[in-house]
Amino acid sequence: MLLALSLLACGPAATVTPESGPSSGYQPVSLELDFAADEVLAVTLGGVPAYDLVALSDQTLQVTLQGAPEPGPADLVLTTADEELVVEEAYTYEPAATPDFEGFYAIGASLTMGVQGGVPTTHGALVSPSAVIAQHGGAYHPLPLLEPGLFPHIGPGDLSDPPACQPPSIVDFVSDAALEVLTTLSDPETGEFGFSWGRITPELFPRNLAIGDSDLADVLHGVPSDDFGQQFIAHLVLDPYGALGSPVVTSQLEVLEQASPTLVVCTDLFGNDVIGALVEGDDIDPERVTTLEDFEAGLVPLLDRLEALGAEVFLATLPRPSLLPITESKRDAMVAAGSSPEEVDELVALIDGSADAMNDLLVSEATERPTLHVVDLAAVVAAGDTWLPVTQFGGLLSLDGVHFSDTGYAMIAELFIEAINEVLGSDLEVPDLEAIHAADPWSRDALEAGGLDVEACAGAD
Repeated sequence: MLLALSLLACGPAATVTPESGPSSGYQPVSLELDFAADEVLAVTLGGVPAYDLVALSDQTLQVTLQGAPEPGPADLVLTTADEELVVEEAYTYEPAATPDFEGFYAIGASLTMGVQGGVPTTHGALVSPSAVIAQHGGAYHPLPLLEPGLFPHIGPGDLSDPPACQPPSIVDFVSDAALEVLTTLSDPETGEFGFSWGRITPELFPRNLAIGDSDLADVLHGVPSDDFGQQFIAHLVLDPYGALGSPVVTSQLEVLEQASPTLVVCTDLFGNDVIGALVEGDDIDPERVTTLEDFEAGLVPLLDRLEALGAEVFLATLPRPSLLPITESKRDAMVAAGSSPEEVDELVALIDGSADAMNDLLVSEATERPTLHVVDLAAVVAAGDTWLPVTQFGGLLSLDGVHFSDTGYAMIAELFIEAINEVLGSDLEVPDLEAIHAADPWSRDALEAGGLDVEACAGAD
């Protein structure tokens, strides 16, 4: 270390390769150091912490950036056991594609969050629709990245035997996973509990504010204080330093209002107001759908407050819930238990009808607000105008049969980017779906390589 200090007097302690990059970050850079790479304990660039520090050689350190809120030259700070070393203007962050992206935020539930295999993951957050949009818009968009492997996700070994290949209940799976994870979140030295131990950089407040399992009322008013699973996720996203047993009471909308956003996206504002009728319990029950009256009572004030932000806001419609693979399996189970096919089909039609009515109301209300724009995801999916089928065996869904694969999330991002380009007059490129699918861990080839006999599973085609 004495050698490094003496070299500091003659020049920088490190150089960064490449020398510049987008403000969106989430890309690796290499640091060529004047001292041993394994001496570096932490790195910040432009005041934002980097993560995933990997020594590529004795004096080469690779780190992953998380972007910067302001474009321009950024100081590099290297923390060692002895001190902090500062290299001024070591890297340059490029401006966002348009000024609208300077305050880019996302709200919503599990699809906006990037949940895959039933749970939030580091990988899922990085391929979430808002993360993909941010990359293409060059927008600073820090994510609530979880420690790798924090939650076990639904994989091939969790499915029932072929030909059903049914995933476990997502609600039960997440609750059980949260209980198991709870025991791991503690300071290794003191044993003191902290949600922050589940985050890679808990000190970095995210701009993707989505919380899994949220319905419209949760986005508006906050997560119920007595819902253990949602509160767990809410702490990881919005309050990682909060105490166990102290509920998160701030809503996503309230956080957004304090942030002065310029561009907001939401891919699943009210999905959980409807799909609970299919994914919860052992049957199909329209009584679990939020009534249209209650939905309107929440939607109107929420849209009023979104309009008051002065930001351009893009909201997706909800595809018909009956397209989810779980619909067919629950239908078969109910018929086997004595219900007539006609009775079950009538229940499914009621649920789809609720989604259609909510979509119509969203479109009607948004039309009256010039800064609110509807991305008609429902129409695209209903028309079959998607790159892959809505299935969980190599299609648009991950193995849980509800949340999207990498390719599925990129497809949603593509629709939003096209809408943003049309409204803002921008010229952002859309994701390369074929390239994304080739590396998608939920693709058919990847699932088969992981041990799943896709051909033996019903509905694999």
